[in-house]
Amino acid sequence: MASVLHFLLQLILCYTAVSSQTMELIPKKPLFRVGDRQELTCRVNQCSGTAKFSWGSVQDRPMYANPQSSTNKSTLVFKSVQEIIENTIVCKAQCEGQSRNMQAKVKIRVYSFPNDPVVSGFDSLVSRKENTLTCKVSDVYPAEYMTVEWLRGGKVVHTQEGEHGIKSIQSNYIFKPQLNDTGESIICRATLNLDDLPQEERTRETTVSMAVLPPPVLVSLQPDSSFIPLERGSSMNLFCKSSGCPDPHINWKNVRHQQNQSSIDSEESVNQLGPWTVDLEDNGTFICEVECDSVVKSKRTELKVFSFPSDPTIEISGPFLEGNVTNLTCTVHDIFPVDCFHIQWMYGERELQSIHGDFSDKLQNLSLTIPIKPKDSDQHKTFTCKVSLKIGDHLVQKTASTTLEVHYSPKHTTIDVRPQKQLNEGETVTISCQTDSAPEGQVTLSRVWNGEKTKLVSSNGTQTSFSISYTNVSHSGIYVCEAVNRYGNQTEEVQITVQAPPRNISVAVYPSNEVYEGETITVCCQLVSFPPSKIALRKLDNGKHIYSMDGTFLLVNLTANNSGMYQITATNALGFQNKNFTINVIRKENSSTDNPGSSVLNRIDLNNFIIPVIGVGVLATVISTLDCIRRSKRKGFYEMTEGIP
Repeated sequence: MASVLHFLLQLILCYTAVSSQTMELIPKKPLFRVGDRQELTCRVNQCSGTAKFSWGSVQDRPMYANPQSSTNKSTLVFKSVQEIIENTIVCKAQCEGQSRNMQAKVKIRVYSFPNDPVVSGFDSLVSRKENTLTCKVSDVYPAEYMTVEWLRGGKVVHTQEGEHGIKSIQSNYIFKPQLNDTGESIICRATLNLDDLPQEERTRETTVSMAVLPPPVLVSLQPDSSFIPLERGSSMNLFCKSSGCPDPHINWKNVRHQQNQSSIDSEESVNQLGPWTVDLEDNGTFICEVECDSVVKSKRTELKVFSFPSDPTIEISGPFLEGNVTNLTCTVHDIFPVDCFHIQWMYGERELQSIHGDFSDKLQNLSLTIPIKPKDSDQHKTFTCKVSLKIGDHLVQKTASTTLEVHYSPKHTTIDVRPQKQLNEGETVTISCQTDSAPEGQVTLSRVWNGEKTKLVSSNGTQTSFSISYTNVSHSGIYVCEAVNRYGNQTEEVQITVQAPPRNISVAVYPSNEVYEGETITVCCQLVSFPPSKIALRKLDNGKHIYSMDGTFLLVNLTANNSGMYQITATNALGFQNKNFTINVIRKENSSTDNPGSSVLNRIDLNNFIIPVIGVGVLATVISTLDCIRRSKRKGFYEMTEGIP
């Protein structure tokens, strides 16, 4: 029983000791100023041993402070207070030997209000004009608790509240002061309305003394420029404006145009000059004078009148003939002032020649001539005349251009044969002719044969062509291309050869293929062939060949044994053709002959009775050939074969 009582006594004593332990945070309502060094202390009372402390924040972010602990207290040290330390801080503690945990929390608030308001604009106020005074309070926190007030004569005339998140507050007070407000004080007062903030730190204010100036008398011109370029014939107005004087006297100096004065309001007066049509006489200085209470102010502008009514014109002395000089003349008409004009001949970006005008007080024309000696490579090149007027910074430019159409007689004339110049009979050939001429003229393709020219085709322009779908030897010859225009002509020619195997053989025997023994006959062979054929004659029963270059054979002192069938064979690189004929030699008892050439022929070796014409004397050749031609023409079947060169 005694032991139970002892236990209960100990329990009651222990509970009494525990229940008497307390914790406190100092200060209880911390309000720290930015930049200060501050401390937050957590203390435990009635702790029999050493207390164990820990710090934390409700927002779960760094506390930016260093804890310093002793037996029964712990202190958070903020070396330099910043806005970021605003938080609800929790302190926890446990006494040694005790299982009970204690904690306390407090909300830290931060403020910044280090500077007095700064007022600007008070020292340059203008009477009867809207003016703005500015009051700026910098480095404020929290700005949403700040109020800025303007006070005049002890009364609040304007109020502005701060906003969350800003660092500086600017308040503008707009008003129209009067001249007698000079020297009056105006106050900008800033108040930070935070609970627990000491009164001496709540409010800061700045007092300034206003300086009000009378409004200046201002003079302006419209257009607002000291230098006005004007084109002759344009319409012009000048406006002179005066402000700051209630009743000014406005006058234009030395002008001949009508003035019209009108008042816009009590602050501004306007005098209008014109409108009028600008002419050369207006070139000069215009002055507007404003008089106000014996004070005279003036404004001036200079009118620079110019005349540039049209684009430049280009004159060409004649056609651009290759190798000849042609003059290009650029003229700009009725310009003023001439000395401000610059005329240039340009090729692309390159200046060829230029001049500046000379002084004149009248309208003038300005011209510039350049010589052009064109080549065919200058075809379609463009030359530009650029005329520039420069008055001060005012620049006006106008241009005119001409493109060279270079004229020249035909050149680079060519004649082309496709597929080739040497053809086989039956092939297709196209003959083309090209030239270069300006202006374009006429191109003619002709064929020359036996000294005679035959026109095949003629075309306007720079080319023509002629096709033969099936060639034969008659198409051989010289083909001539002639290009012509008004300045001259040029020709080119080409030789075309058409090859054919021997054909159309004809054989003529003179005086007849039936003669008496001892007589002489001439065998004439005609055919179509190119290249020329080798022509052979043989008697079919003995096979001996005799050759002739021109197809004429002379058979002399014939006997009855010479009767029989003969064959003419014509051969060239493309083929051959045969022709058979007969000769009949009649025996006769009287061997004498009336042939006037018999005495000559009797001296010929009778063993070689067949002689090609080329193998006998000159006399025999001429007589035989002429006789062959004469007889063939008389009989009506002999022709010179065309196409055999």
